[in-house]
Amino acid sequence: MIDQAHIFILLVSPSFLASDFIWDKELPAMKDRVQKIGALLLPVVLSRCLWKNVCDAIQAVPKDKGQLKPIGDWEAPTHGFVQAHEEIADAIARHFSVPMQSFDWSAK
Repeated sequence: MIDQAHIFILLVSPSFLASDFIWDKELPAMKDRVQKIGALLLPVVLSRCLWKNVCDAIQAVPKDKGQLKPIGDWEAPTHGFVQAHEEIADAIARHFSVPMQSFDWSAK
């Protein structure tokens, strides 16, 4: 399915980085897709690790005060996941030039 994807969300952790399958099969295929069609690659750093081996700080999420902060380092990891979700939605909207939509809860 990598050869049909337009968005890749990587859940980066020590286990992710230790996977030969990811390094040998998935990342090269994703890189090819990014280069060929401009697919969007969004790394989500789950815990402290050598994430810079896969991505740079500009594209990795979640960020706190402009700095990458792994989800495991947030006081409440739920807040890290919410922040990552917001940044992913924003990146997708920008990349594909689609306006962000919100649901009006007050409408009847």
